[in-house]
Amino acid sequence: TLLTIPYEIRHMIYLEIPYLKMDQPLVYCTSVFNGRKHHPLSGICRQIRAEASEIYYSSNTWLIKTEYKMFYDGFVKWIKSLDRYSVQALRFLHLSLRGPLFYKSRARPHIHDLELERKFSRAKYSYTTYSIDLSEKYENGKVEIVSCLGGREVAVTLKKILEVHVKGLWEKKAKGEMRAKDVKRVVDEMLEICGWW
Repeated sequence: TLLTIPYEIRHMIYLEIPYLKMDQPLVYCTSVFNGRKHHPLSGICRQIRAEASEIYYSSNTWLIKTEYKMFYDGFVKWIKSLDRYSVQALRFLHLSLRGPLFYKSRARPHIHDLELERKFSRAKYSYTTYSIDLSEKYENGKVEIVSCLGGREVAVTLKKILEVHVKGLWEKKAKGEMRAKDVKRVVDEMLEICGWW
């Protein structure tokens, strides 16, 4: 049986199974397998489910969309549905934010105060997506701007804030203590800064 094979070989086998490791970021609310919410391997036995889930959550990039409340609600439902081992396995995230802070105005190019920027741009929205790497490769994690449709200066400022939160996540992950509430807290704090819906 599969369980009698050494783990290293099982790991190589898992990597060859379709839909376990994807090339494109996965959106938590639409990542299904032929209409099913879980990969077929999750129904075999606990050990295989645990091993396959670890690869699934650690090898794929998860896109956290927060542009609209329904996306955020989907994220909260998804992250809370994961067991602690799956949350702990998360390594690669993309966080998409939409808010007035990203709006670029030619009339006021030198405003650097975030609160002032928010007040002036209340009706203007734009988008920025950040990549978050929580792997062991980068001490304290790594944050990069993947795309920015709006004010680059504000996106860079928020990147620095996000790096502080990611450092905290990375430290918890390194200790095996990262939980769903920790990931949700980072998302909530970024939304608090850039603006909710």
